[in-house]
Amino acid sequence: MSLLRPNTAAARPGEMIREPRNITRRIASAVLPIAGILIAFVAWQWLATGPLQRSGLPRVPATFDALGGILGQSAFWSSVGGTLLQALVGFALSVAIALPIGLYVGTSLLAYHATKLVIEILKPIPAIVILPLAVLQLGTTGALSIFLVMFSLIPLLIITVAAGARDTDPVRLDAARSYGLGSIARTWRIVVPSALPFVATGLRVSAAFALIIAVLAGLYGGAPGMGHDLDVYRQAGVLETSFAYVVVLGVLGLALNILLTAGERKVLFWHESVRKNVGRNDGAAGDTSRFSAERRRLWAVQDSAGRFVHRVTAVPVVRVVGRALRPRRIPVSEPAWRWTLRGVLILVPVALLAVWWVESASSENPFFPPLSDTVSRFGAIWLNPAAFDNAFPSLRNLVVGFALGSAAGVLAGAVIGQVRWLFTMLNPPISFFRAIPSIAYLPILIAVIGFTAPMRITAITLASFFPVLIAAIDGVRSIDETVVDVTRSYRIPRLITLFSVRLPAATPRIFAGAEIGLVAALIVMVASELIGTSQGIGAQVLLAQQTFQFSDMWAGIVLLAAIGILSNLVFRFVRGRILAWYDGARAASKAQ
Repeated sequence: MSLLRPNTAAARPGEMIREPRNITRRIASAVLPIAGILIAFVAWQWLATGPLQRSGLPRVPATFDALGGILGQSAFWSSVGGTLLQALVGFALSVAIALPIGLYVGTSLLAYHATKLVIEILKPIPAIVILPLAVLQLGTTGALSIFLVMFSLIPLLIITVAAGARDTDPVRLDAARSYGLGSIARTWRIVVPSALPFVATGLRVSAAFALIIAVLAGLYGGAPGMGHDLDVYRQAGVLETSFAYVVVLGVLGLALNILLTAGERKVLFWHESVRKNVGRNDGAAGDTSRFSAERRRLWAVQDSAGRFVHRVTAVPVVRVVGRALRPRRIPVSEPAWRWTLRGVLILVPVALLAVWWVESASSENPFFPPLSDTVSRFGAIWLNPAAFDNAFPSLRNLVVGFALGSAAGVLAGAVIGQVRWLFTMLNPPISFFRAIPSIAYLPILIAVIGFTAPMRITAITLASFFPVLIAAIDGVRSIDETVVDVTRSYRIPRLITLFSVRLPAATPRIFAGAEIGLVAALIVMVASELIGTSQGIGAQVLLAQQTFQFSDMWAGIVLLAAIGILSNLVFRFVRGRILAWYDGARAASKAQ
C-alpha cells in the first residue's frame, strides 16, 4: 500500500507551495518569448501599413514571401557560404595570431609596455577606414573580406587575452615557481585557465564582429557574399528581398552566438558564473558527478596538450627562441625599471613612425606615397576653414547618434533587466536584432528615410544601441541579490533602488558595452557617408580613391584614425572619472 500512496509526510513544508510557482514560471518562460516575437512582428506590420506606409517599408507577409523565394536559389546559398567562410577564415587566423601574442604580452611587462600604445592606437581605427586602400590592393575578392576581418579582430583579441593573463593571481604563480614549474608550464597550467573567461568573452565579441566586417566588405568593397547581394537588391529597389537578407543575417548571427555560448559553457563549466546559470536553469545546485566527469575530461585534454607542448619545446630551435622571448626583468633597481618601462612605452611608437618616414621617403608606389606627402596634404586639406564643411557633419552625426543610442540603451536595459517577465518576453527579439550586423540596416534606412542626415544619425544610433542595451541588462541582472533584499527590507521604492543601487552596480558593464558601441558607431559613421552624399570625411576619402589622389586618401585615413583615437581617449577619461570608485576598489583588493 505504501507503494501506491504518495509520501506526503516526507515532503518539505514549502515544497507544495514551490511546485505551483515552478509550473507557473515554466509556462511563462515558454509563452512570453513567443509573445515577444509576435509583438515584434505586429509592430513591424503596423509600421508598414500605418506611419511608414509611404516610405516603402515592406510588410511582413511580403518579406517572408521573398525569403521563401531566395531560399530556393542556389546563388543565395553560395552567397551565404561565401560570407560565412570569409568570416570564419578571418576569425580563425586572427585567433591563431592573437592568442600567443596576447599571452606573451600579458606575461611580460617589457612586451606589454612595448606594444600597449601601438595596439591602443590601432584598436579604435575602424576597418572601413582602410577599405579604399584594401580594395586597390586586393580587389573585390574574398581576400579583401578576410584581411579586413583580421585587421579588426587581432588588436581586440590581443588586448582581451593580455588582460586575462595579467589578471592571473600572483599567489598561484609564486606557488607554481616554488614547485619548479618553468615559464611555459606556468603559462599553460596557471595563466591559460585564469585567462579563459576573458578569452571566451573576446571570442564571442570577435565572432560577431567578423560577420559584421564580412558583410561590410561586400556592401562597400564589392567582395562576393551576402553584403554584395544586399546592396544589389537595394539599388534595384527590391526592398522585400533586402529585408529578407537582413532577416537571414539576424538568424546567422543568432545561431553563431548560440553556438559560441554553448561552447563557452562547455569549456568553462568550472567557472562560477556558468555553474550558477546552469544550476538556475536546471533547478538544482549542480550535478556533482557530471561536474567531476567534465573536470576529468578537461584534465585529460590539458595533459595531452601539455605533453605535446613539452615535445615541441624540446626541439633545439624552439628552445633557443623560447629563451630569447622568455619574460624577464632587467637587473636594475625598481625606480630604474619603472623608468625603463615608461621609456619603452614611448620610444617604440616613435621608432615605428620614424621607420615609416624614412622607408617611405623614396617610395614610388602610388598606393603608398611618402609619409611627408601625406602630412603635407593633411595640413592642406584638413587644417583650413574649408574643412569644417566636411568634418562637422561627420562629427555631429557621430556625437548625436552615439549619445542617443547610449542613453536609450541604458534606459531600456535598466527597465528590462529589472522586470523579470519583460526580460523573458523581449530577450528573443533583442537577441535577434542585436545579431544583425549594424551596417546591414543602412540599405534599409536609405530606402525608408533617404540619403539624409537623420538617416545617418539613425544608423549610428542603432549601431551603438544594442551593445549598450545588452550590457545594461546583464549589469542590472547580475547585481548581488543580498543587496536587493536589503533594499526591500527597508521598503525602498523600486525607482530609487534602480538609480541608487542597480545602475551604479551595472555601470562597469555599461561602459564595457559602450566601448564596443563606440567602435560600431565609428564604422557606421564612415559607411553611411560612402554613398549618397558629397559631404563628410568618408565621402572625401572615397572621392580621393576614385580620382586616384592617393596622398589625399591617406590624409583622410589619418584623420579618421585620429578621430578614433581621440574619441577613445575622451571615452577613457569619462570612464575614469565616473568609475574612479570602481578602479580604486579593484586596485585595493589586488594590493591585499
